[in-house]
Amino acid sequence: FFFVSKFDMKFALSLLAAFSALRGATADITCATDFVPGDEVDRYPDKVELLHYDSASIEYFPNFKIITGSTGKKTCVYKCGTTMPAEYLSGGANETYCDTIYTPQTGKVAIGSADQIAIMAQLGLLDDIVLAMTKGSDIANQCALDMIAAGTMLNTQADGSEYTNAWDFVPDTRHVDSQIELTLSSSPSENETLSKNPVDIVAWLDPTLLARPETMKLVAALLDQEFIANQVYNDHIARIECLSNNVKVMKSVYPESFGGKKVLWASYSTWGPGWDIATCTYNAGGLGEVGPFYCEAAKALDIDLLNSTEGSVSNYGATYMTDAEFEVFGKDADVWIYPAEFNKTAMDIQFPFLQNFKSYQDQKIFDNTLRGNDDYFETFPSMPSAFVEDMAAMVYDDMLVLDGDVGIDELIFWRNVFTETTQGWGACVPGRLSLLSDQCTLISEVSILDGSAYGHRTGAAALVVAAVAAAFAML
Repeated sequence: FFFVSKFDMKFALSLLAAFSALRGATADITCATDFVPGDEVDRYPDKVELLHYDSASIEYFPNFKIITGSTGKKTCVYKCGTTMPAEYLSGGANETYCDTIYTPQTGKVAIGSADQIAIMAQLGLLDDIVLAMTKGSDIANQCALDMIAAGTMLNTQADGSEYTNAWDFVPDTRHVDSQIELTLSSSPSENETLSKNPVDIVAWLDPTLLARPETMKLVAALLDQEFIANQVYNDHIARIECLSNNVKVMKSVYPESFGGKKVLWASYSTWGPGWDIATCTYNAGGLGEVGPFYCEAAKALDIDLLNSTEGSVSNYGATYMTDAEFEVFGKDADVWIYPAEFNKTAMDIQFPFLQNFKSYQDQKIFDNTLRGNDDYFETFPSMPSAFVEDMAAMVYDDMLVLDGDVGIDELIFWRNVFTETTQGWGACVPGRLSLLSDQCTLISEVSILDGSAYGHRTGAAALVVAAVAAAFAML
């Protein structure tokens, strides 16, 4: 690989400077003190809007809001210190309109799946989870595990037994009903008869890059935390757009060294059995108009992601490639992103032909187990900028500065299967609203100061630090 040896960058102001003010921010629920029934005072100056998540809706009124879930069930949330309009109460014209009516005061909840831990953590509300109704071994977040160990978050059923995640499991919150106000359900088909004020929060119903994290907006609307949700979500969008811009700027200046890489997204599935290949749907629009999520990320980063609907193996409505088909399809890819555990020893024995792949020979195969497979599926759906930054790091390596920092070569979820082992989540670090990914500064111009455009990677970090310092000194 090659590195730009001397260059001058003129940086725009960071899009994410305001984020630091949110770290450690409290999320107290405030109550109205001047309410008069029937007044039209807007009690929600901060509102959230679902732009990509189509499986739910939020409608605002002066002192209440209606959240409609994926099954059509309606939760009516009214502002603390006010009252729900009489027509929605018993005897009113709309008394059957709301399936659930409640007002957030403590914000304490029970959750039904591990990915909701990441949502609550980003909102700074991890401490408000009273009960986690999911198998303990499926929880990766060390902060949550510490809370469970300390007894401040329950992870057991009423009889003290562990959760099993069985298909016929009926979530039961009755042993904590006095402590919670709401239950975040994990499936639209779940039996919710034993849950207090259940609301469906199901990210996988809209599996696109920008739709999944919008479930945090739903949670925020239920708990009167719209301001924080908007800030966190918009920070993710700003970081993605910043990385996208920087890739395009660099490619325009250094097209030969920075572009042209082919990327393979594929894994072996026993359901086929066969090779499960990326299948992308590209529309005319911009980000958010392509799916699924990994295709959106590739498009944002101008990556040539190999994708196909071909394959001679069909099962359960899905199509898979045989070994021979997959070898022809993927052997020339520069980088292989494997969205599952890649056990190199086992793969070498079962699929020796993989050693013919360019990505194998160049040691550019990555799987999603750096912090553990459970953590990847628990955390990344609500952290799209971290996912995009990881993809940029895997594909573009640290050849150039993409984020206005020293580089983006430190991966968050993915590991190089040749050089790295699974490290786990790590210790719980205070700082409730960490986005995991680095802040990003827009690159608006790149120019070569001398006639030599390229040099070797040796000493790259020092060169980058010097260049960044010089650029900021010139502002």
